Amino acid sequence: MKNPFPYALQDRHKWKWVPYNVTDYEFEGDAMIENDHFYLFLFSNRDDSITIHAKMGGGITSGNELYKVHDTGTRNFGMGTRYTKIIKNTAEEIIVEHAGVGMRHGHPQDITTIYRVTREPWLEVRPVKNVNQQGMHAKSRLAAFMFKEPGRDILIDSKRSKLAEYVKTHPGPPYDWTDQNVHPPPGCIGLINFHRAYKYEGDFIWFLTFPPGAENHRLTYHGIHYPDPFWEDFTHDAPSVGANYAYLGEKVVIGVLRFKDIWKREDVYKPIKAGETYTTRFKAPYAGKWRIFWCISNETFLTEADVDKGATFHFTSPKNGTLEYVVMYMYDRNEKTPKEIKTPMDVYRETILSEG
Repeated sequence: MKNPFPYALQDRHKWKWVPYNVTDYEFEGDAMIENDHFYLFLFSNRDDSITIHAKMGGGITSGNELYKVHDTGTRNFGMGTRYTKIIKNTAEEIIVEHAGVGMRHGHPQDITTIYRVTREPWLEVRPVKNVNQQGMHAKSRLAAFMFKEPGRDILIDSKRSKLAEYVKTHPGPPYDWTDQNVHPPPGCIGLINFHRAYKYEGDFIWFLTFPPGAENHRLTYHGIHYPDPFWEDFTHDAPSVGANYAYLGEKVVIGVLRFKDIWKREDVYKPIKAGETYTTRFKAPYAGKWRIFWCISNETFLTEADVDKGATFHFTSPKNGTLEYVVMYMYDRNEKTPKEIKTPMDVYRETILSEG
């Protein structure tokens, strides 16, 4: 089976717990690492990449494939599990060495990384052998390049990409598989995937962050894919931001920011005049520092707001046009942000800057 996670979760009553401090353990089946925020499923099936599943509450999860790649001009993906070796096993920290199976060169090759799981909502990944890129496959319409400095974030809308223009003139089926890789500018500290929920109420963020310099590498980019739809419209009419990749030279961190409505897209599609102010219907569910993209007639404006819980967002249009949609996300905390809520900047500070 391509992704056996639902069946593994259904059989949770059969799971065997590895006692703390035990490291010389041989897994009889698939390995599962769990904290309060996610499951990391190191399944043995080699039909696909291993997965991470955000805990959304009420027993609901949202999955994401984790790609580890050895790119030497030919891309060799580590599929499933060849072995899982426990390095550290305590209540505060789990570290394992994991080898996926790369078959691109006609014979099995270990694609090996270190995974570190703590009590926090993120997964740390370090390279070991035959690997130089870490990716994730959370298909969405919207993504972003994030910067520490204000006013620099860049919104990626797959429906407005060069690939989307190509799709309009090359409708299917049959479909021709086509990719467009969008690389970040210097200074980018992370790739955001704006995951929109459908089975439950609440949108959340997958955040891929890395040490300074990794953004300049050819292996760091948002991948826009077609046909690989994000299913928002339940059609094949547009490509998706189908994968997010980062150069894995030192380490990469995947933030599982599963907090309800830490981002939101508000569709408007109404005329707006220069000097006219729009106030969002959406109210911030958490006090914090938010960044807001205002999309007016194919032009995007970026603002910031430091707000309390329940605040709305406001923007005075600099031009006549159509206010198509607004994208709001909490990028950092303020003094009133609940301790249990983590932001992209929290992930970056505590995992990348802390080692700088």
